[in-house]
Amino acid sequence: MNTSVRRSWAMWLAGAVLALPLFAASASAQQTFVIAGFGGPNEAIMRKTLIPEFEKANNVKVEWLPASSTQNHGRIKAQKANPQVDVILLDYMVQVLASKEDLLAPLDPKLVPNLADIRKEGRLDGDKGVGFGINYVVMVYNSKIFKDKKIPEPTSWNDLLNPAAKGRVSVRHITSSYGLVPMIMLAYMNGGSEKSIEPGFNKFKELAPNVLEFSTTGGQSEQFMISGDAWLAAMGADNAMAVMAKNPDLKTVIPKEGTIYMLTTANVVKGAPKAELAQKFVNAMLTPKGQQQVANAFMYMPTSTKVSGNDVKQYLPYDPSVKFKETIIDDLYVSQNREAWVEKFNKEVLKK
Repeated sequence: MNTSVRRSWAMWLAGAVLALPLFAASASAQQTFVIAGFGGPNEAIMRKTLIPEFEKANNVKVEWLPASSTQNHGRIKAQKANPQVDVILLDYMVQVLASKEDLLAPLDPKLVPNLADIRKEGRLDGDKGVGFGINYVVMVYNSKIFKDKKIPEPTSWNDLLNPAAKGRVSVRHITSSYGLVPMIMLAYMNGGSEKSIEPGFNKFKELAPNVLEFSTTGGQSEQFMISGDAWLAAMGADNAMAVMAKNPDLKTVIPKEGTIYMLTTANVVKGAPKAELAQKFVNAMLTPKGQQQVANAFMYMPTSTKVSGNDVKQYLPYDPSVKFKETIIDDLYVSQNREAWVEKFNKEVLKK
C-alpha cells in the first residue's frame, strides 16, 4: 500500500472512530413522550403495565401530567399555538368540546388498526379520538352501618336525600362528572333533563344538609367511605372498586332509575410533537392486552369487541353481563353550560 493510500485509510479510520460515539449517542438518545391524563391509581397501574412496554419498544420516556379532564383541556387549549402534549385522556363530556375547538387530530387507521375492533359506543365523530373505556356513576354504601342503624339499603338516587343519613353522604362537586351525574339524574327524575337542569339544582339544595362535603377530589371522597365518616356516596365505578378493596363493609348498587354511562377517551393532540408515536400509543391501548390493562388501571368496561366482560370481571364493581337503564345525554350541551352551572352551584348550593 503506497503512502497516499495509507494516509487516506488512516484518515477515514480516525474519522469513523470519532464518529462512532456520535452515532451511538444518537441511537440511544431517549425522547420524552407526554401524556396528559388522570392521576392516582390510574397513572400508577399504567406505569406498571402498558407504559414500560411502550417506552422500551419506542425508546421514549413517558412524562405523565396528572389532572382532571377540565384542567388538561385547559392546558392544551392554552398551548394550541405550540402544543407540548402528545396524548390526552378526557371524559367524553370534555372531549366533545375539545374536538369542536379543533384541539384534537383524527386517528390514522393505518397507525391505529385496532380502531376497527372498537364497538360503536367507542367510535367518535371523525375518529378524533376513541373511547377506550366505559365507566358508570354508582352508589356505594356501608352495609354494616346501614344494617346496624336499620336503614333500608339504597336502591334509588333519592336515597341520597334520606334524612337517616344526614351529614353522612359523600357527593363530588359538580366540577367532577361524578358529581354532575347525580344532579342530572335527579333532574330527569323530577321532570327535567340536562337541558332543563333546574329540578336537579333544587334537589341538590335539599341534598346539601345530608352531604358531609362536596369533595373536589376523588381521594377525599374515597377516604370518607373507607374511614366510615360517610355511609353513602355517589362515585364512579372505578372509585367504588378502590374503596371496596379497602373496606369489606362497602357495597355498590346501580340505582333502579339507571345511570349515565361515561365514555373515557384517548386522543392525539393536534400538532403533537410526536404525532406518529401518539397514534401508536392509542393503538396500544386498544389491543386486547391493552384493553385488559386499561380495565385493571381504570376499572372501566373495555370498548374492544376482542375483550369480553368475563375477561375483566375481576376489575369491575358490577356484573358486566347485567343490563341496566342508561340515560343518554347531550354531552356538548353539558360542556358548553358547565361553567355557568358551577357558578350557580357555588352560589346556590354551597352558598359561597
